[in-house]
Amino acid sequence: MEEQNFSPNNLPVQEAPVITPSNELMPARNASHSDAGGPGQPEKPTMKINQNTILVGVAVLAVLILGAVLVTQTNLKDKIPFLGASNQKIAQKAVDFLNANNKKYLQGQTATVGKVSTQYGLVKLEVKIGGGSFESFATHDGKFLFPNVLTIDDSRDPAMKPVNIADVKIDGNPYVGNINSPVVLAFWSDYQCPFCKKAAQTVIAPMMAEYVASGKVKIVYKDYAFLGADSQTLAVFGRAVWEAAPAKFEAWHKAMYDNQGQENTGWATEAKIMEISTKAIGAVDANKALALSKKNVVAYQALIDADKAEGTGFGVNGTPGSIIGKKFINGAEPYAVFKAAIETVLNSK
Repeated sequence: MEEQNFSPNNLPVQEAPVITPSNELMPARNASHSDAGGPGQPEKPTMKINQNTILVGVAVLAVLILGAVLVTQTNLKDKIPFLGASNQKIAQKAVDFLNANNKKYLQGQTATVGKVSTQYGLVKLEVKIGGGSFESFATHDGKFLFPNVLTIDDSRDPAMKPVNIADVKIDGNPYVGNINSPVVLAFWSDYQCPFCKKAAQTVIAPMMAEYVASGKVKIVYKDYAFLGADSQTLAVFGRAVWEAAPAKFEAWHKAMYDNQGQENTGWATEAKIMEISTKAIGAVDANKALALSKKNVVAYQALIDADKAEGTGFGVNGTPGSIIGKKFINGAEPYAVFKAAIETVLNSK
């Protein structure tokens, strides 16, 4: 990624939330690495800065400083006590501020500082949150924090062919909705991904009420299990639930995200999965799914791997990733983005 020049001239002067396409701190959990660990080894995903992205947005700290300069004319150090501090202190104070306002900026979660370095002429800090992490950048004088990146295209290789839902293999995959719905959403996800959880709650839930219930949209769930062993375990069990009780899959899918544990902590034990599954689909079907997950693990894993390979071929390089009609949606974009894609397909019928 080339170094970008930043100017405060276009930033607003009143306090506002961070502006990104999804109003999220990071729109997708990226898989920018190879499976270096070999077969059966957990991958080590990283949050990457794509060459097709540009640092943008109104930083929380930048807004406060600009407000101080242009509105109240108060002393900057009263607002930002760490001006001129070391890179590590800038990173820590930035995260402390986010945590102090976590309901507004972090959806109630707690962030911690990871690695701190210098890149592109800026302080580069790793912000860890919700079992994942993402890269942020701050100016060396501590005046501006850029907590996110905004994708200015769909992050797909321009050499790739255009996407079309008609090319997605959906037979045999778990789905919810009328089988003959005029609109199909293919949704690649990982049960450990915190951004998939957010998408399940802020995109899938309202879509169920507005479009699935009326028979206009069918949601096809595709596996992109890349974050580690728990991801594989949950994906296998999900396939078993689909075989044991397909009518209850959506309830199970929702329950797993609602009860998501910390990434790669080994939280997806048989006991925990059964506890959540029993509450979501009942003891009888949960036990059926458990038996199937053990009996058919090899066959299920082959289907899971095929889903991931297919998604990668369409340009999915992290989670969540979606295709509606001829639209590729990278990450946990706002519901409005999905709604617009749905309406485009409906209006073309």
